[in-house]
Amino acid sequence: MSTQPRKRAPRPGEGRPSKYDPDQTELVTTKTEPQEGLSAIYVLLDGEDVRYVGKTKMPAKRFQDHIRSGKVGKTHRERWIAKACAADTFQMRIVEWTENWDEAERAWIAGMRQQRTDLLNIAAGGLDMARAHEKIGATLFSRLVRFFVNMIINADDPGFKFRMRGHVEHLKSVYASLKREKGDDAANEWGNWLFYEMKLDRHMNLKNGRAL
Repeated sequence: MSTQPRKRAPRPGEGRPSKYDPDQTELVTTKTEPQEGLSAIYVLLDGEDVRYVGKTKMPAKRFQDHIRSGKVGKTHRERWIAKACAADTFQMRIVEWTENWDEAERAWIAGMRQQRTDLLNIAAGGLDMARAHEKIGATLFSRLVRFFVNMIINADDPGFKFRMRGHVEHLKSVYASLKREKGDDAANEWGNWLFYEMKLDRHMNLKNGRAL
């Protein structure tokens, strides 16, 4: 008796389909297991229509995150997810397991854009998108540090400054973690904390006779 091949997404070395084929995908559920050392390239669908391409190492968690994002509904993609979930047509399918998610995500986004014009991805994907997110994060973190330090320096209440010690220590720990993960140069980009720390300590020494 012949058996049908199991429907699943290709693994490294098995070749990438020339176009989206649901028979070569895996439906993601809350029980989908990750694959050690591999990233999943996935698509979000409204019924049979592919609307978004993404990547993740934890498909089940990402599936739940997308559903939760639909309840927020701030972006066009989130509003689309909410509408698809309400119609019970929302699906997430893995199209490829890969060791090189950068190249794979770019290839899938480019391929899907050739097949349809209403893809919700706004970028080409891959590491360029990751770097863009990181740069945005660095900018916001730097602004937060600057605002926080200036708020303490400009405050008239010494008691308020004293109570801020815990928050300052938290920022120091965040900076220390960034140094370990990204190195000195990248950590400085993520807040230039050394400059603000010296500025803050110098101010506290001058005003209160002690540093926070």
